[in-house]
Order: sequence, then C-alpha cells, then structure tokens
Amino acid sequence: MSGAPDQTNISEDIEGMAENDPEITTFNHTNYSAVLDEDQWEALAESLSHNTAVEELLLDNAGVETAYCLQICDALKTNTYMKVVDLKYNRFGVEGFLAISEMLKVNTGLEVVKCDFQKVLPGPDAERALADIFRVNTTLFGTSYQMSRKGMCKANH
Repeated sequence: MSGAPDQTNISEDIEGMAENDPEITTFNHTNYSAVLDEDQWEALAESLSHNTAVEELLLDNAGVETAYCLQICDALKTNTYMKVVDLKYNRFGVEGFLAISEMLKVNTGLEVVKCDFQKVLPGPDAERALADIFRVNTTLFGTSYQMSRKGMCKANH
C-alpha cells in the first residue's frame, strides 16, 4: 500500500488501521460521493484512538456530520501521532467546532487542523473557542476556518 487507503476497499483500510498497519500513513477519503456508513465511522474513530502509523486524516468533503466529528475528536484526544486533520467542506456546526477546540486542548501531536467552509455555520462561540486554542496548545502550527457568509470571521493562523 502506498500510504493512502484504496477507496474501493475502505472497510479493509479501516481494519488495517485498527491493526496499526505501518504502511497506512495517510487516510484519504476526500471528495467522495460514497459516504461512510455509521459502522464505518465508528470503526474509523476506534482505529484512530490507538493508531500510531497514520499521520494524516484527510476527510475534506467526506460527509462528516456532527456525530461523526464528535467521534473523531474523541478518538484524537488520545492520538498524539496524528499530524494533520482536514475536515473542510463538511456538515458539522457548533458542536463539531467545540469538540475540535476541546480535543486540541489535550492533543499535543496535531500540527494542522483544517475545518473551513462547513455547510452549517458555527457561530461566534465556536469561532472564539477555536481561535483561543493557541493560548493552550503550543504544538499546533495552524488551523484554518473560513466562513462563506459575508460578515463572518475569516482566520488562518
């Protein structure tokens, strides 16, 4: 395997991650019309909680809804091997953003988190929580979030 799982065998790839396959260093499920089902999201989150090989989780435009974002964030609280998480163009709102900021308070391995352009706007409390994370997390190089409505906060750190 070249580092990115084969989209046609997503369940196999999640199973490989659960077994900590050292050849899976990037989990790339971006821009796919085939959204993961509930069991696959749960298995993905479970595998992320103890995986030490995957450094990039790429879920850009992958149908990540609030419940799935919460599962991923909960798993990443204990995974200090992950370096990059891309959650751009998904469907989580306030609860998802708050979960990301809470996860970043305890995760000391992540360097970059991208969560731009959600289909549900997060609101000022969630934006503030995400922006304030740099006071707590000293290992994070950057986050990105940009809202598409005029007048909303735009920030890239």
